[in-house]
Amino acid sequence: MASRMNSARIGAAILGASVALMATAVPASADTKAKLDQSGDEAGLHVNLKKEGVTYTGLIGLGIEGADTVAHTYCVELPEPVKGDAGMVEVPWDAHPRPESGFHQNRDKVNWILAHSYPSIEVDALRAAVKIDDLTVREAIAGTQAAIWHFSDNDELDLANPLRGGETDEDDKPVDQDPADVVALYQYLTSDANTGLGETKPSLDVAPLLQKGKAGDKIGPFTITTTAGEIAVEGEMPVGVLLTDAEGKPFTPAEDGRFTVADASAKTVDVYVTVPADAAAGSAKFSVHADSRVDAGRLFIRGDENKKTQSLIVASPVDVELDAAAAAEWEGAQVEVPPTTTTPVSTTPAPETSTTTSAPSSSDVPSSTTTPAPVAGGGSNDDDELASTGASIFLPLTIGVLLLAAGAAALVLVRRRKASA
Repeated sequence: MASRMNSARIGAAILGASVALMATAVPASADTKAKLDQSGDEAGLHVNLKKEGVTYTGLIGLGIEGADTVAHTYCVELPEPVKGDAGMVEVPWDAHPRPESGFHQNRDKVNWILAHSYPSIEVDALRAAVKIDDLTVREAIAGTQAAIWHFSDNDELDLANPLRGGETDEDDKPVDQDPADVVALYQYLTSDANTGLGETKPSLDVAPLLQKGKAGDKIGPFTITTTAGEIAVEGEMPVGVLLTDAEGKPFTPAEDGRFTVADASAKTVDVYVTVPADAAAGSAKFSVHADSRVDAGRLFIRGDENKKTQSLIVASPVDVELDAAAAAEWEGAQVEVPPTTTTPVSTTPAPETSTTTSAPSSSDVPSSTTTPAPVAGGGSNDDDELASTGASIFLPLTIGVLLLAAGAAALVLVRRRKASA
C-alpha cells in the first residue's frame, strides 16, 4: 500500500513539473506592436487649453509591425510626453494606463470624432460637413485634437483665446490660421451631434491563449477575432490530434499546410483542438495568420512600463500582416491496470523418499577425515578449487564402503565355518 502511495506521489510530482514546464511555453500575447515613426507626423497648431495651457497638436506617426504604411494617431493621454524610443502595443480600451482618465467614460465620444473628422474625412468633405469654407489641414488637426482632449483628459479649449498664434512652417514662413475655424470645428465635434461610436474590433486576437483538457476532449473554443476577410491556421499537432470546428469537423489544409478558415468574414471564428480518447498526455499549439487591418479607434499604449510615453489612438486605418498563437494541454488516457494476482504456495510436505540405506557403524569408519579448506581471497581459480574440494569428500567415503564390505564378507565366512563344524 505504501509503495502504491509513493508511486502516486511521484507521478503527481512529475505531472506537476510537466505542467509547470508547459506554462513557460505558452504563446505570448497576440497584441500588435508598434514604434513611433516621425515620417508619419503631420503638424497642426498650438492650442490654448484651460488646464494644460498652450499645447502643440499634430498627427503622430506610428509604425505598426507588419504594415507597409505609417499610421496616423492622436494623443489620448495629455500629461505624458511623447518618447520616440518607447515601444507600443495594441490593447483594448479598458487597458488605458490611467484609471483616472476621462477616456474610460468618454471613449465612445473619442471614437466618433475619429470617424467624423480629419484624416478619416478629407478636408474638402469636412468643410462641407461643418460649413467652414476655408478650413485648413492644420486647423482641422488642431480642432480635432482639442476635441479629443475634451473627452479623454477633461480639458477644454479656451474659446476666447484658442490659439497661440505666430505659427510658421518648415521654411519659417507664417502659417495661415483662423481661430474661428478651430473653434467652429471643436464645437461641432463636442456637440450633441456626437452620439458616440463603440470600440472597433482588434486587428487579430486569439483568446484564451491556453486551455487544458484530457484525452477524448474537444478542447476549446479558442475564439479568433479579426478584421481580416480570411485567416489561415497552422498547427503543430501530435499524431491523431486535429484542429476542428465546433462540430468536430477538421479544417482542410491548404497547399502550404495551413488550414484556411473561410468564414473569417464573420469577424469571429471558434477553433477546437480535438484529442483522441486513447492519446497519451501531451500538448499542441497553433498559430493564426491574417492579412488584416488596424482600424481607426484602436488604442496603443507603452509596451514597457519603464519607458513611458503618450497613449495613442489610431486616426486612419492601415493594412497589416499579423500573427497570433495559442496552445492546448491534455491529460493522458486512463490505462486500466489488471489486479495483481498471487500464486498460492503449497503448505503440504513433499512425499518422503523411501530409500533405505544401511549406515556403516561408527566403529567401521575411520574416526577422522580431514578435508582441505578452500583458499580464501584471490589467487586461485574457482573451477580448480571446486574440483579439489569434491575429490577430498569422496576419497574417505570410498575407503569406508570398501572396509564395510570386507567386514561383512569376513563375518559371513566365520559363521559358515562354525555351522559346518
